[in-house]
Amino acid sequence: LLKQIKVDWNSIEDNNEIKILEKYAIENHLVSLIFAFTAAFSLCLYIIIELIPVILDAAMPMNTSRLRKVKIDFEFFIDEQQYFYIYFIYEIITLLIGMLTILATGSLSLAFLRHCCATFKIARFSTFFMNIMNKWYSAVMLISVISLSCSLFRLKQLLEQIQDDWNSLKDKLEINIIEKYACSARLFTIILIVYCYFGLIFCGIIQYLPIILDVILPLNDSRPCQLFVVTEYFINQEKYFYVMLLHETLAYIVGTATLCSTSATIMTCILHTCALFKITRFAELLTSSFAVLFFILIVIGISSLSFNLFQVSNTYIISYFAFIVAILIFVHFNYMFIANYGGQELLNHGLKLFKATYNGIWYAAPLRTQKLLLFIMQKGTINVSLTCGGVFVASLEGFATVKLRLLY
Repeated sequence: LLKQIKVDWNSIEDNNEIKILEKYAIENHLVSLIFAFTAAFSLCLYIIIELIPVILDAAMPMNTSRLRKVKIDFEFFIDEQQYFYIYFIYEIITLLIGMLTILATGSLSLAFLRHCCATFKIARFSTFFMNIMNKWYSAVMLISVISLSCSLFRLKQLLEQIQDDWNSLKDKLEINIIEKYACSARLFTIILIVYCYFGLIFCGIIQYLPIILDVILPLNDSRPCQLFVVTEYFINQEKYFYVMLLHETLAYIVGTATLCSTSATIMTCILHTCALFKITRFAELLTSSFAVLFFILIVIGISSLSFNLFQVSNTYIISYFAFIVAILIFVHFNYMFIANYGGQELLNHGLKLFKATYNGIWYAAPLRTQKLLLFIMQKGTINVSLTCGGVFVASLEGFATVKLRLLY
């Protein structure tokens, strides 16, 4: 890989291509420096915390020296209190070597990735890079393929339709309309990502709170730690608690990313439909593509919400878990509101199309155009809606009905 990078740098002669490579190289240097400064600051902070008993003995001496103990357990078969500084130096050297190894590996991997991104703009390198890195991403690719396999071709058809719509528009007014809705979709995606990952970080802080408090305010016994999601790993859960905690955290991250991508894709398609209602078509393809998927999501969401409401109604539930369940209920209601809001927007724009056609100056149009307008008006009399399995119509009215039924 390093030889390939060197060959790329030596073979490029065009100034624009050189500027692209230099731009990504500078970004890689900046990120590497940030990682290095963060690691150095963390190590210094760790050293200060480790030496607090020594500093306090010098600043506020007591009859006996305060207990000195390294955070990482080593077994040298010598007295730790007497040879504390040997333990301490060994611990710092171990942490320093570990951090340097992580920084070197991370910076090198980041350099490869950034160079790959740069060469994507000037043609080559991607095939060679992906062949080497293929095994690293096999698990992630497997998850992606499984999640998209059910609706891959439908989604491809929708995206191709969106691309054709963008390419076919030439009137500036129509282009401004579709760009406006594209900006709305982009803003929604950003807000959704920030919202979901803020909630994920908040839940992570709550999950790790007992561990943090044990470090900052230690007690005689460690505070009890328990996973949010009860799973069976067929291993000693106390011994391998941190492994299970890491697995749960990764599952949350992957699940949140899947939720964000699915919601953003559906909302982008809905907003594109709303834009085209001002310049017409595309709605039937959307509703037929996502009706079954939307119905499955609604059924799963309502079932999960009902289960969490049942947990809240249980008088014996622990207050800590009641708080977590309340957060989950709040997330469920927000997700249902967003999904139904998209359906309501689709319904509103369908009605606006009919009203605009009816109230327009149709009588001033040529006879052939008037005949076409009749077909549009006839089509507009039927409400265009996102129907879930032919049972539930996605709208704010439907959301209010479901919410009242669940709460009462």
